[in-house]
Amino acid sequence: MQEITQSESSLSNPNSMLAADDFEAGGDALAGPPKTATVLTLLAAAAVIFSYLIAYALTNALVSAGLISQWQPGSDPRPRNMLIGFCSLMLLFTILVGSGRVASKRQLRRIDAMEEESD
Repeated sequence: MQEITQSESSLSNPNSMLAADDFEAGGDALAGPPKTATVLTLLAAAAVIFSYLIAYALTNALVSAGLISQWQPGSDPRPRNMLIGFCSLMLLFTILVGSGRVASKRQLRRIDAMEEESD
């Protein structure tokens, strides 16, 4: 029988998760944590997209279906609804991130306490 090494199996399988170099280097495929500005930009973009879909697309669909009546000219509620939706989603994202950070710090303290007990 012929033995297949890790580098040969990753070369023969293009769908492998890690390349041979990444596997041998300790999995440094992810160099570091994502940048804060990138994460905030992606969250803001998601909030804009969802608030637009709810404020404009959903409202237009409901008006077209006759489920809500058309508003008076000059009193379009959609921009205000989009702003409220955007602010609400950003607040929700902030709360989720904050609770994740608190939970992470709590878990790290528990892990440190277990490590100190074992010493």
